[in-house]
Order: sequence, then structure tokens, then C-alpha cells
Amino acid sequence: MEYYIGLDVSQRQTAICIVDGKGSLVKEGKTVTTPSDIYAWITKHIDPKLIKTVGLEAGAMSAWLYTELSKLGLPMLCMESFQAAEFLKAQRNKTDKNDARGLAQLVRLSSLFSFATNPIRRPVLCSRCAIFWSARRWISRTTLQVRSSRLA
Repeated sequence: MEYYIGLDVSQRQTAICIVDGKGSLVKEGKTVTTPSDIYAWITKHIDPKLIKTVGLEAGAMSAWLYTELSKLGLPMLCMESFQAAEFLKAQRNKTDKNDARGLAQLVRLSSLFSFATNPIRRPVLCSRCAIFWSARRWISRTTLQVRSSRLA
């Protein structure tokens, strides 16, 4: 039996949902948002050798969790926020528990449709780096527009 896990990460707690290959709910719960606590919660409920994929949505803590959980031997998958949000819009009630369940189903489906998710191949930029690159793009665009208006 293969298992798919969805993690809905927040700063203090992570909602975890485990589904089997047919999409049936196996176990769900919450734990503290640290790699060791998440790993301990998962291994308490299922054999880690039977895990096909563990998925989480890209966010502020996803690069850290992705890296550390990968080091612990979990097959990780980081999903683009936009695509995960579009998939989760179909839910009636938006709760951490329901988001984790939806992410687990999305991870399960991603094995059939690989276009839905992208594994992290490099660390996600930290927020300061992202702000820097965003500002740099804006300055470059503005400079180009000023130069273009002087030529006209």
C-alpha cells in the first residue's frame, strides 16, 4: 500500500493528512511545525518506507521543511502556491485540516498528472532576497522607461 501525505504549514502548527493510493483517509492530525515533530508524527502512524510522496505548498517555511524532511528520508514535493490554491478553492470550508486533506489528494493526483506540481530543485529565496529581486526588476523597468522617453 502506498501513502500520500499533505502538509498544511503554519508558523506554529502543521496540519497533516495521510491518504492511501485510492484516496481514502488513513489519518489526520496536527503537530508542531518542526521537521523532527512532523517526521515523528508521520512515523508514529505509518511505515515511512510505504510513503510515496509528502507534499506541501510553497511558502515562507517550505524550503526549510522540504530540505530537512528530505534529509530524514521523506520523498518531498513542493507545490506551487497558485496551483494548490486553485485546487483547494473547491472546498466548502477552508480550515487547516481541510487544506491538508486537499493537499494530500493533490499529491496523490500529481503522480498521475505531473504538470500539477514541481519539486524544489533549488532552495526558495528568502523573503529579503525576493524583495531585493523584486525591487531590482522595478528599478530596471523604470530606468528603461525613462531612457525610452528621453529618446522619443
